Amino acid sequence: HPLEVALGEVALDGLDPVALEDSLRAADNAFNDEQWEQAITSYQDILTSLPMITALHMQIGTAYRRLAQYDEAIASFEKAAASDSDLETDAETEIARTRMAMGDFEAAQEALANAASGDGAAREDLYNLGELEFAKGDMDAATGFYEQAAAADPNWGKPPFKLALVALNKGDMDGAKAFFAKAIEADPDSAEAATAKATLESLP
Repeated sequence: HPLEVALGEVALDGLDPVALEDSLRAADNAFNDEQWEQAITSYQDILTSLPMITALHMQIGTAYRRLAQYDEAIASFEKAAASDSDLETDAETEIARTRMAMGDFEAAQEALANAASGDGAAREDLYNLGELEFAKGDMDAATGFYEQAAAADPNWGKPPFKLALVALNKGDMDGAKAFFAKAIEADPDSAEAATAKATLESLP
């Protein structure tokens, strides 16, 4: 069985690999369906039998963050890093994203900047760096990060929406209208698109 190949027969001694594979699949399905509490419980049950699958701590941390249970999320990411050095960098990035969600901008900034410094930076990290600069009032720096986030995923409505707000902040009405229109075009069913439509209707 693939699990025996990946983990070794000793790790699965006395366990049913087929049942474990089914449990993993069910946990992943719950996670993908955003059934966060079910996913957490399922992953934790699997870790009881197979503690060496340390990457599951990352999934658990993400699920906790989506539930706004930030302390639990950070604890899960820290457990992943402590269990597997290969996960340390990813765990640090996820902790930074969690601290960003908590509003702890100062703690988040350095790790996010490190994560976004290389090629193929995640759109979320670029966007979050834009949010940090926006919160500090540095509109030029915010613009740079929002533009990078938009380039990383042209079908994401959040960056053009925030670029519209930056334009409004600078008094650039035409620019704001153009970015609001891009936000609507990129993701017409998003909350940003709805706000953009309402704002466009109210602008002169």
